[in-house]
Amino acid sequence: MQGGVLLGPSALGRSKVFLHNVFPRESLMVLDTLAAICLLFFLFLVCLELDPASLRRTGRRALAIAVAGMSLPFALGVGSSLVLRAAIAPDAPCVPFIVFMGVALSITAFPVLARILAELKLLTTEIGRMPMSAAAVNDITAWILLALAIALSGNGSPFVSIYVLLSGAAFVGLATLLVRPLLLYMARRFPEGEPVKESFVCGAMAIILDAGLATDTIGIHALFSAFVIGVLVPKEGA
Repeated sequence: MQGGVLLGPSALGRSKVFLHNVFPRESLMVLDTLAAICLLFFLFLVCLELDPASLRRTGRRALAIAVAGMSLPFALGVGSSLVLRAAIAPDAPCVPFIVFMGVALSITAFPVLARILAELKLLTTEIGRMPMSAAAVNDITAWILLALAIALSGNGSPFVSIYVLLSGAAFVGLATLLVRPLLLYMARRFPEGEPVKESFVCGAMAIILDAGLATDTIGIHALFSAFVIGVLVPKEGA
């Protein structure tokens, strides 16, 4: 993150010569794609440490944390938007701008949270599982609200947010019914003490990328799929 700030327009990137020579416009899409794939696999690896049974135990508390963690920042975002709208976006539609500001201030940086918990060795503890569960709820709620803001701005149907919610629930259900049995089959084929077959590694990578494509198509960030697939991977056996 510090490297990005130093190389970006806040520091070295203030020089247009530096920015255009080191990061020409045609390279940005490649860098963005590479960063997205790296984040996808990183969050998958982090979520391999999470057990679904332990997540279920923290369900109610995680939901309460997610609601509390979003409500206050969302309210502050709504309040500040009423004051700032005339100064920064006088031509923006009122309701979509208010919703967007609320979402912008209340969303959680899922990968950053995961990395902090992994570095502090808290990910597999109950105090670490709760914020990860809450962040997953927070993330999908934020994307639903963002879809609602886009719909209210006149660029989509008002039912888009409902579609995102139902599609997200369907993705989790299908992943549990279809992907988990496949992962269980792969896990049972791992011989104790022997290297993992390359075909299984490639298969796991394909599942992660396909799941990311599915959630991205739905309108939820691809990182949500990495969280779901990582949690569904069997935690028992070799």
